[in-house]
Amino acid sequence: MQTGAGEVIIAGMENNSKLESKTLPVLAVLLPALVAGIVFANSLRGGFVYDDRPLVTQNEAIRDLSALGIYDIFTHADYQSYAPHYLPVRVLSYAIDYMIWGMNPYGFHLTNLVLHILNVMLAALLVAAITGAAGGEEGRFRWLAGGVAAMLFAAHPLMSESVAWIAGRKDLLATCFSICAALCYLKSFRRPLSKKTDWPIAAGLLFFALAMMSKATAAALPAAFLAFEILLKPGEGRGRLRLRIERLAPFFVLTAALVFIDANLSVKNGMIENWFGGSLFTHLITIATIPLLYLGKFIWPARLCVDYATLAQKSLFSPLVLASLLFWFASAFWFVKRGRAAAAPAALAAWAILNLAPAMNFAPTSKLIADRYVYLPAVGLFGLVGYLFARAASARGAAARLAAFALLAAVVAGFGVLTAARNRDWRSELTLWRSADKIEPRNPVVTHGLGYAYFEIKDYGKAERYFRETIKTDPNFKLAYFNLGVLESQIYGRDDEAISLFNKALKIDPRDARTRANLALAYFNKGEYDKAHDEMLRAVDTSPDDFTLVRRMLAIKNSYAIRGRPFVIPQKLLDKINGKKKAK
Repeated sequence: MQTGAGEVIIAGMENNSKLESKTLPVLAVLLPALVAGIVFANSLRGGFVYDDRPLVTQNEAIRDLSALGIYDIFTHADYQSYAPHYLPVRVLSYAIDYMIWGMNPYGFHLTNLVLHILNVMLAALLVAAITGAAGGEEGRFRWLAGGVAAMLFAAHPLMSESVAWIAGRKDLLATCFSICAALCYLKSFRRPLSKKTDWPIAAGLLFFALAMMSKATAAALPAAFLAFEILLKPGEGRGRLRLRIERLAPFFVLTAALVFIDANLSVKNGMIENWFGGSLFTHLITIATIPLLYLGKFIWPARLCVDYATLAQKSLFSPLVLASLLFWFASAFWFVKRGRAAAAPAALAAWAILNLAPAMNFAPTSKLIADRYVYLPAVGLFGLVGYLFARAASARGAAARLAAFALLAAVVAGFGVLTAARNRDWRSELTLWRSADKIEPRNPVVTHGLGYAYFEIKDYGKAERYFRETIKTDPNFKLAYFNLGVLESQIYGRDDEAISLFNKALKIDPRDARTRANLALAYFNKGEYDKAHDEMLRAVDTSPDDFTLVRRMLAIKNSYAIRGRPFVIPQKLLDKINGKKKAK
């Protein structure tokens, strides 16, 4: 009788264990997804702001989803004039949104939200897969680590910039495809290495290519895979060195090809700027502080801003530089001494650091830090926190575990409240730049953005004030001259002042076709038709594939005809406009 009762108890425990093993993965994936949907629901009310204009509302490339239109998105050399990077997958996603929603921003925001929810679920799977690949942990542990990581990723305020801003789509897409590629690569660990094509590697390559064509910073992914090979336990895949190299080599080759294309566009369009602080030394000690700056924002996500002023470091002995160097030394020491023994946390930390590296401005671009730069690296950092949480919860009693989960719930709830508030900043141009002005009032990007926001709502007095304040702060801020010139010409009718401003903008960037076209219009309004004629031709000659410029030129040509004045368009320019090629 007792034996039968014991068998019933044992059978019940086994059933409970099986039920738990099925329930926990579902909770670890779906509960954070639900949190993400709740926290970011108010982002659906946002409009088009900041870079959404050139990327979406003014972007002719997204309006044609025919076979020819898709071909142009992936091959057209000049569509990058509004975004000098090779990111056709992002453009294609906007084109799909436009086909469904037209120019309703709700649909574009909905796509962003869906992508974030998907990324939250994928983050849980990735952290669980890395923890499992390291070995030595039971299934419950790895799903707890993955669930906690995904919960933090779902609600943290630093994620708002990528989710609530339509232009942040590239971070969402790159993260989605990067995690899918990583899951495929980890899947290959469970399969014997062979010279034959292994489907997880082939699928991983496809996802990696899509990630690179969504955002170039995904280029660090093969380095993360190399870290997996070194730190984790690939099971049967731990075969001969040559075959393991063959598994990694295609990813590095693909990286080199796509980085070459993107870097060529960046250099061609003047994206490479001066060293931070004016010298290579100051540049290096400045970018060394980046991880510490982000860690501070992860721990205390307050005073978030769309554009942070660059605080270049001048001395090796400044407190921030010394603390940063100590961080790098301690991290390197830990990886050397403990990396192999603590495989899972080391692999998660490597994911965070390596995926942050492309955004660390080794070649200076424009921004030192931006919230959106940490969207993909955050998966590794939150994974590390999730791992430590699972370790602590496993080693303590029931009361301690209850307290730990209560603390987690409080942190996630607090992050969620802050994130919902941050989402509201992205609702309109005015709310975005007003919030930024409270944090960075002397930042020329912020004052210019605020000026443009007031221009949009026809508060021209405040618009002029902020444009002039921008020029006073940064005399080389081209867009401030341009927008102030538009204000002077089209609103106030002061064409002489507008011509002076447009010429100052062209002195900064002589190849700015849009500025030159507005200069032509100001000359035309003054009756200086010859100058207008010459400037308009130079504008279209600079950017012959800009249909807006072509239409404006033809409109001016018609105005010339009404006035009885000839408007001559050179044949070579007509050939460019008509897409003719030179005979071979």
